[in-house]
Amino acid sequence: MNHNYKIFALLVLFGFGIHTIQAQDDEEDYSKYDDFELEDDTPVKRYASPKISGMSPQKFIGVSFDAQMPYDYEFSKVTFPQSLDNGFDVDEENPAINETGRARFTGGFRLNTNIPIISKSSFVWQSGINFTDTRYNIRENLNSPRSPIRLPDGTEARSLGRILNEDGLRNINWTNTLFFPLNETEFIVFQTQMDLSGNYGLDEFQSLSTIRYSAAAVYGRRVNDYFRWG
Repeated sequence: MNHNYKIFALLVLFGFGIHTIQAQDDEEDYSKYDDFELEDDTPVKRYASPKISGMSPQKFIGVSFDAQMPYDYEFSKVTFPQSLDNGFDVDEENPAINETGRARFTGGFRLNTNIPIISKSSFVWQSGINFTDTRYNIRENLNSPRSPIRLPDGTEARSLGRILNEDGLRNINWTNTLFFPLNETEFIVFQTQMDLSGNYGLDEFQSLSTIRYSAAAVYGRRVNDYFRWG
């Protein structure tokens, strides 16, 4: 019996010791934080976010194919100063119809990219290169324009319908979008764009002097997380 009492007493003392150690560990000495100070108490500036809640996420890379139903077309008489590298031109202000026909198919491949270059709360820059290849299937009145089309050197050129049917049209586009938030609700968006359009091919690129440049600037306000205007 005395042996059992000794074991019981040891267990009680051991449990009391564990409880005392845990109680001491739980007591935090907050005085050691008295010397800590905030590094900078300047208010944090907040900016308007370019994101709109509820909209589908932006696609960084998209590949698609589009097609158009058959339609009738009418072309006016145009000149083709290809040797001057300045595109096509119309002879008159209100030219007469020179060529008619029917396009049975119009469509082609599209590649769209929209890559974030810089994405910060105070500035967002997105850049994208897009490519469109449009093909035509023109069958009616293909090679019978009402008057011949001649180049500046006097040689006869292909009709516009034949050019579309044989070459198609291509467009390479480079777009840059810059988002500048002014504060929590106001922002400015700048967009620049370069387009090279024509019937060129990869083996015979057209002159870069035909690139079209465009730019736009928009001031806007963010009303809430679901709506903004500009």
